[in-house]
Amino acid sequence: MSSKRILASSGEALEKDDERKRSQIPVRTSAALRNRLVESAAANDRSLTQEIEQRLERSLSADDARGSPQTARLLDAIAAEVANNKALLNAEWWESPLAYYAMAETIAAVVRDHAPPSLMSDDLRVAIEALTEAERERDQELASGNTAVLTMSGAKVAKAQAAFDAAMAPIVEARKQAAGIIRATRAMMRRLTDGIM
Repeated sequence: MSSKRILASSGEALEKDDERKRSQIPVRTSAALRNRLVESAAANDRSLTQEIEQRLERSLSADDARGSPQTARLLDAIAAEVANNKALLNAEWWESPLAYYAMAETIAAVVRDHAPPSLMSDDLRVAIEALTEAERERDQELASGNTAVLTMSGAKVAKAQAAFDAAMAPIVEARKQAAGIIRATRAMMRRLTDGIM
């Protein structure tokens, strides 16, 4: 056997020995939590130590799967709103059409609320403000019956609407591209599933 192979084998053996070694972590907990862990360990046919280790590993893996802190905050917000819907409707989202559609709308609203500031460009912000102001002026003129300046306010609204449409164009295009990617991915997943099933 070559010296390189012997060194590789001894290195692998050292790594495996390190993995087998256990470190103690002194932890104090409530009696209620300890009892739950003991019950869970018994149900899973594991020792208390194995149960705690398994749960900690799952928790850390879940944290890894949640990705960035921003994604974690978004997922937490969605979970909280879905729980609120359950409390309000007294039903899980899979138990009734109303609860399902409420959940879908809630998730869409939460995702919109967490839109990155870069989506709201300065051009779009200015266009929204101008459009809001122009529509407010037009509504005031309509209410006052002042038809002499109504044509002018109509032109102002049209100009503000055009600026808004121009500012929205990149966002609309990005949404179309994202929708296309999602459709292609779903189609690919269906083909893969059909091939497996």
